[in-house]
Amino acid sequence: MKRHLRRCGECGIPLAYARYLRWYPNGTIIGTDRGRTRLAFLETELINSIIEGISAYIGLDIQPVVVEAERRIGRRFIETIVPSAYVKLGLYRLPRDISVIEPPSRYIFDHVAGLGYGRFFILSYKRRKRMTVLCRNPYSDGMLIGDSLGVWEFLEQKQGAYRGERENGMLRITLMETVEPRPHLEERLIPYAPVYLPGKLDYRICGGGCRLPAFPGKTYEWDLEEGVITDRRTGMRIACVPTASLDAVFRELEEELGQEIPRIINEITRRKVRDFLAGAALGGEDGFREQLREMPLRGFGNPFIERIDDRSCVVRVENPFSPALLEGILAGAASNLWGREAFCRAEKQHGSFSWRYHLS
Repeated sequence: MKRHLRRCGECGIPLAYARYLRWYPNGTIIGTDRGRTRLAFLETELINSIIEGISAYIGLDIQPVVVEAERRIGRRFIETIVPSAYVKLGLYRLPRDISVIEPPSRYIFDHVAGLGYGRFFILSYKRRKRMTVLCRNPYSDGMLIGDSLGVWEFLEQKQGAYRGERENGMLRITLMETVEPRPHLEERLIPYAPVYLPGKLDYRICGGGCRLPAFPGKTYEWDLEEGVITDRRTGMRIACVPTASLDAVFRELEEELGQEIPRIINEITRRKVRDFLAGAALGGEDGFREQLREMPLRGFGNPFIERIDDRSCVVRVENPFSPALLEGILAGAASNLWGREAFCRAEKQHGSFSWRYHLS
């Protein structure tokens, strides 16, 4: 069996996760890359709805901002995925032959398929000049273009440009050299590395060889050949995404367009989450509490219910993965709980480490 297809015999999760991801009792999922990239399991429909919704509101395609934010995350995360021998040798110094780039590319493609991003293939390659890849089952065009650009710049050790287009339902990405400088928003899109509050989350560990929480393997189905993760309960497609890239995009858009951006994110997320839960028949207070129990295992942070009744609820979340997005997620869950539109007011506690969400 190919190494990237190996799974835990107990829960079925790809064993590569045991090496590249860590679940922590503080409600976070952290990559083992040097930048300690934080990740979360999100419905791809939610990610794309937010990007499309913001674009529709401002009347402009925000894909360039998404690409630039994700480029930095992709480049940083790939550093520990590519075998060190390729990096030390310097791929850009080797002969002009596609066979040089194929081994590390296959290695990368296998791992991003395990994150639910789709299945990549190389179409053409010219050393330090141009590379074209095709993605089957892409989860988000802007995010994948940014990831691809970051990987290409890391392997070739030079600045690049891109062109992305749909082709028979697949995403065709062409990466090429450029001498144009980065736009002025470069510094604002730099992801930051926060410090997290400690936690005492107690979750069941899989009894197989992975030693990861049992939740992801039991809840999600991985199709590694197609690069697709599916929630077995809802049928929704899932991707394990860097939260820093979403935060960087949201920060830049809010800086340019003001406080309307968090409101749009909140409204879109609330509506989508409410519909997801209603379709999955996860209602009532038990369903609401179950959603909160899953939050740490999806990388959302550690939630604590401070008060709940049939009209209002107060939830404190330590180490929230994206306050604006989480506000919408909680409002959507509360809307499903009460059978009506719920609204959320958030307030910071202890800087950005803890937020209190007032739902009514």
